Amino acid sequence: MPCSNPNVVPEREAFTLPDFVSACPFPLAINPHNQPASSESEKWLAEAGVHPNEPHKRAFRACNFGLLTAMCYTSADVEQFRILCDFINCLFAFDDLTDEGGLRKDDDGTKRANQIVMNALMDPFCYTTEFRVGEVIRDFWGRAILIGCFEGTCRRFIESTELYLAAVHQQVEKRRTGAIPNLEDYILLRRDTGALKMCFAMGEFGLNLSIPDAVFENDLMKTMQDCANDVVVLSNLVFDRIERYLNCKAKLPSYGAAVDKEIDSYMRVMEDWMRGGFDWSLESHRYFGDQVSEVKATLSVKLLPFEEKIVKPELIPVA
Repeated sequence: MPCSNPNVVPEREAFTLPDFVSACPFPLAINPHNQPASSESEKWLAEAGVHPNEPHKRAFRACNFGLLTAMCYTSADVEQFRILCDFINCLFAFDDLTDEGGLRKDDDGTKRANQIVMNALMDPFCYTTEFRVGEVIRDFWGRAILIGCFEGTCRRFIESTELYLAAVHQQVEKRRTGAIPNLEDYILLRRDTGALKMCFAMGEFGLNLSIPDAVFENDLMKTMQDCANDVVVLSNLVFDRIERYLNCKAKLPSYGAAVDKEIDSYMRVMEDWMRGGFDWSLESHRYFGDQVSEVKATLSVKLLPFEEKIVKPELIPVA
């Protein structure tokens, strides 16, 4: 029914998404090892007791994070791909606790959880914890090291995890205090809370790359990483960032044939994340729920009444 009061703006009922998939110049691919690795990883996570209840387990599985992994790590071999599935599942399990769960405004609890995660990464073969998300993180990272992970990749993954955890804590603190960052600060924070730096480092692991530090210190590579990051987590910057990424890619210097081949593989990881993130969002139930098929076909999203979704966390023990 139309609103009879001209001074009252009626609530918006739907909005239309931009057609990011058509605008993205990178091809879509899916890792051929998607199954059974994805299902095995889901089972591994559930058996570890990460899900607080059955409804949460069903909702988590409906997100189809294995498909996201397959779209974003398209060339990883079967053994590495299974660990990448475990990594992505762990990442979203932790994200659920701090973004929608009981830790979303819990400053002290987030600090303890963050410390447990770092302890698990620094000592994956001896450290133990009752925090189940911390324990599965310890498990997958220990297996990654045993399979083979170059020193530079390990260092970049741990450093990017520290940045992610620090940013998550900042985000929790801002929620608790009601602080709203300006746009520039939000973009910088989102580049870390989105965890893409961790994901890119795990792409190095998945392809068994050993790229020299000098490549990552190149300003063009840094800009490409930021662009790919922004495309995945900040949709309003997609078109500008893709163009900027391609410009930097064209100007990136040669580091010799062998290194250039590995750089090409690393850039494919970033490009798979940009393209795969779009397509997965239109396949998964994580963002659009039961509307996902309609949203994929029409790009129109019907807005639902606000409902705060809280996932009650397990007890976070002292690190």
